[in-house]
Amino acid sequence: CLEVVREEAAFEVDAAKLASAETKSVSELLLIAKDHIRAERFSHAEAVLAAAQRVHGEALALRECREDVERERLACQFHRLQSLEEAGNRLAALARRSLYQKLNRITLEHAGSRADRYPDDWDARLTLVEELIRVGHYFEAIRRLQEPPSPPPGRHRAQALRRLAESQQRLRRFDEALAAYRDLLQDADFQHLPHEDQLQVKSQCDRLAAAMGQA
Repeated sequence: CLEVVREEAAFEVDAAKLASAETKSVSELLLIAKDHIRAERFSHAEAVLAAAQRVHGEALALRECREDVERERLACQFHRLQSLEEAGNRLAALARRSLYQKLNRITLEHAGSRADRYPDDWDARLTLVEELIRVGHYFEAIRRLQEPPSPPPGRHRAQALRRLAESQQRLRRFDEALAAYRDLLQDADFQHLPHEDQLQVKSQCDRLAAAMGQA
């Protein structure tokens, strides 16, 4: 299991690299770190971020990138162990289960902190809502959706109405769910959903209405 998830050897940030970091802005160093994350060189990304912090001090963007490193490393380890689990390795199965639980917890924590940090950013809020729905926290998802400020017109409002309807339905609040689906279908912002999502919403609304005798 350890061999499968082992990364490339981490490198030390030598004087030349540190001097190079001194000539680069935070945004430039973040791009370098994110390139390492995409290439699954997580220790390399951490070294770049550490150099950036020594040169530029603690910055919110650097902290958030370190969160990305932690989350992406866990996700990578989880996926790398899949082949061993499929081959019947019981230790790999246990390790994946543990990693999955930890990844879920950290992903939810990061999404929550960013939604709180940027209350006007509906991309961040919808990311949190989707994580809450995924782990079954429907009451909290509804609370987050109904907190001010309201979603701006367009894609964000359409996605918010959809997640509200789905959360109400999961809580078996069928009257509220059907009302939310119908509000979404009648809203001009409905057209901002992808076509496949529009079909799913219409299907969900029709099935719920039929089950309630309101078709």
